[in-house]
Amino acid sequence: MLFVECCPDLYDSRFVRKSELCSYFYGAVFVVLFVLALLYPLNLIAQSTPHSSESVARAGAMQKNHFQMPKAMTQTRRSTAVPLDITNLTPMVYLPCGTYSANLVIAQSGIRIIGVARDCVQLIPADPSLPVVTIDATNTGGIGIGYDEVSELTITCPSGEVCSDGLKIMGRTDIYQPNDWHKFSRLGIYGAFQNGINLAGRTIWSEFDNVEVALARGNGINIASIDTTNELTFRNVRAAHNFNFGIYVNNAQKDLANGILFDKVNAEYNGLNTSLANCSGIFLSGVSQATITNSYFEGNCQGNTADKTSAEVRLTGTYNQSVSIVNSVFNMQYTESGIYNDTIQTTGTYDGNKFTGSGVNGYTIYIATSHPMSQIMVGDNFSSSPTIVPDVNGVSHVRTLSAFGFDYNAVTSVPNGMIDVGGKNGATLFYGPYVINGLANGLLGQIVSLTALNASGHVLTNASGAPGQIVFPDGQNRILNIGETLLLSFDGASWRPIEGNITTQPRYVGTITTKSELPPGERGAVPVVDTLAVQGITPQSHCLYSANNQLASMQFNTFISPGSGFVALTHRAVDGAIFSIFCSSN
Repeated sequence: MLFVECCPDLYDSRFVRKSELCSYFYGAVFVVLFVLALLYPLNLIAQSTPHSSESVARAGAMQKNHFQMPKAMTQTRRSTAVPLDITNLTPMVYLPCGTYSANLVIAQSGIRIIGVARDCVQLIPADPSLPVVTIDATNTGGIGIGYDEVSELTITCPSGEVCSDGLKIMGRTDIYQPNDWHKFSRLGIYGAFQNGINLAGRTIWSEFDNVEVALARGNGINIASIDTTNELTFRNVRAAHNFNFGIYVNNAQKDLANGILFDKVNAEYNGLNTSLANCSGIFLSGVSQATITNSYFEGNCQGNTADKTSAEVRLTGTYNQSVSIVNSVFNMQYTESGIYNDTIQTTGTYDGNKFTGSGVNGYTIYIATSHPMSQIMVGDNFSSSPTIVPDVNGVSHVRTLSAFGFDYNAVTSVPNGMIDVGGKNGATLFYGPYVINGLANGLLGQIVSLTALNASGHVLTNASGAPGQIVFPDGQNRILNIGETLLLSFDGASWRPIEGNITTQPRYVGTITTKSELPPGERGAVPVVDTLAVQGITPQSHCLYSANNQLASMQFNTFISPGSGFVALTHRAVDGAIFSIFCSSN
């Protein structure tokens, strides 16, 4: 119509000039339409995306110890969902904004199911007893499937319902059947799914990027297959507030699982099941090679009392070979440990990690392995001293790449004769002297250094009977004096000395430099008294002095006497004679 009205005589030679004008007109119209075509999808996406202030509020809330449902989830109603029936999948299925009910099965290669935007496209299960999306190679024989993609969707189990898996990969495990090279990006999987993501069959070279899984009644991400699950990448993935594990890898295949990468993974407040054994944000068992890097862990396993091994990252079972945990943050909030590894055969490196948080009853790093081929290398980690439990032959299987540093924790009082060493590896005693009957809140294999800073005579009671008592081989008490250090290890019931140069007697040392001032009104060879304050000394103590320079060695008629909190050196009136003072309590 537009063509006819503007140029009725386009092909008439008498209207050449007019035809040229119409050509320019159509060129301009084409340009305008092309620009509008480009801008329209952007406008659609802008209309379907939450406002920036809402997104910021949601992100802030999810960092705290609760989970705020995405707005789209709170508005989900099964009655308003549109049935999605895709019986013959085309290579590209594009979903506009909306809520759809379906149980999609991808059983061929090269299928892409993509929504216009993650926050405005929702899938809920048409049948809650079936997964919402299944990639199933079961009926493809030895050919298998590959190169499928699911992106830009929110998969939801509606509030008040109990659902099967959100996303499942499956196939036959009794034959060679590829199910590989899949891609999952910009997905949100929320609600009471059995597992948010369940890798139940073989899958290799598959990638999960920008995926969040929360509120599952089982595991957030579940990898428990007897078939090959290798070369898997989890990048920018968050698993939070799932009832059991955030990410669970327990592979029973004979050649183990390898090539698993967790990069920029966030596992928070999982393990709401307080009776869950081996509770953790990430659980690993049956692994040949895996790396956790640039990741963040916080507050997993709140209130868990199952077996006292809960941790942000838990390694256990027979094999965890070449599992390295580097450059990650462990924000411990409750009684969970940071890294807890009691695998029989295990190797790897723990380096560049930061341990922080308010939790005081867990280990930062715990290692107890027994296989002759086990070897863990522990590098520089912030605010961590590893707890290492040797095997029955006394071999630790751990090599530290940095100096074994102790934390500085000031002790200025010892109520009821007990020092709380929960989450600590060093205690420095100020003032006193104190009577110490035990160290409270110790954990098996924990090592603690006790140091006396500015007072001598701290009594370490042998076998006091208190929880966390200290036991010395000869059955005698020990005395900790200024500058002395005692290293102790906890065997689960009592603390026992590892090394130290302390004795059963208090020792006091100091230096006196003489002065020649005479008492007022005195002249001649009148003795002069110089004193040295020594906290804890009594008149019953025994003291000696020793000349420390030539001038002191020339003095005679010099003697020393102890008092209450001081030592007095009587000498001739002379300046600059230096004497070293040594005292014991009796």
